[in-house]
Amino acid sequence: MFAQLYKPFVAKVGATVCLLISNIVCLRLFSRHLTPTEFGLFIVASQALTYLPYLDGGVRTATNCRLLATNTVQERSRLVEFSQKFYSWFGLLAIAVMSAVMTSYWMTPNVHGSGEPLSYFLLFGATGAAVVFAGIQSLLLVGLGSQNAYFWIQAAIALVNLATLAIAFKFGLRLWAFPLANAAMALLCWPVSISLIRARTEHFRSSDFHLSANFWVQFRDIRREAIGSFWNQLAMLFLYSIEIVIVGMVTSPAEAAVYALLVRILAIIRTFVQSLGEITWPILAQSKSDQNRLSHIVLR
Repeated sequence: MFAQLYKPFVAKVGATVCLLISNIVCLRLFSRHLTPTEFGLFIVASQALTYLPYLDGGVRTATNCRLLATNTVQERSRLVEFSQKFYSWFGLLAIAVMSAVMTSYWMTPNVHGSGEPLSYFLLFGATGAAVVFAGIQSLLLVGLGSQNAYFWIQAAIALVNLATLAIAFKFGLRLWAFPLANAAMALLCWPVSISLIRARTEHFRSSDFHLSANFWVQFRDIRREAIGSFWNQLAMLFLYSIEIVIVGMVTSPAEAAVYALLVRILAIIRTFVQSLGEITWPILAQSKSDQNRLSHIVLR
């Protein structure tokens, strides 16, 4: 049992440490290169990106659970094919939604009065949507039993984000450094994830927009499980993050920046606490261990 937990736990902690280092250094970079108002504009916009994965209605979690539980190659291939069709369209939807959200955000009095052009927010939204899409693609590795690979990708993304921001700030790009960092993360995450997924499953296509009758049959079959996961995700959204957007709407960007700093620190601490639980659920889904005993370990 402990052998099953050891490697993914090390990978998860490694990714969290990289994220912690990246966040601490980034906060230092923000204080040196951005005004509190600029940071406030960025942090509220970036918070909107964290909601994009919810657009899938819990499908990724549901498909990953089924992938981990299945023992047949045919069912595995069917689930991967369904997943790719679904998320190919999801990528287009994410870009469209973020364009609308960023336009609405730019039209609010605080943001419109800042003088930042609409083109900046549209670019930030599009590149951010690309990062979210690439991240959801990489999550398929969890369903294919490769948690380690997924966590190490997350570690690499955190470091690439830090390096890109540092270089961009050095050249005086200020807020425009963030779309550049998003693009760098997407360009790393997506091709690496595709390569690793192809090594673990046959006939994998990087995109597939053909929605056959069989796709809709599979969608209706998995919908109930996905909705259950979605409600759980929605509860976590209201519990942990929605207040940043509210603060950004009712206070000045500078005041929102102070609040966001505190929330970010608490989020990093919470990530460490949740590490064991996050690596355990795929093992439980595979039913390859004593579930009662493992559950008690996680609770303790």
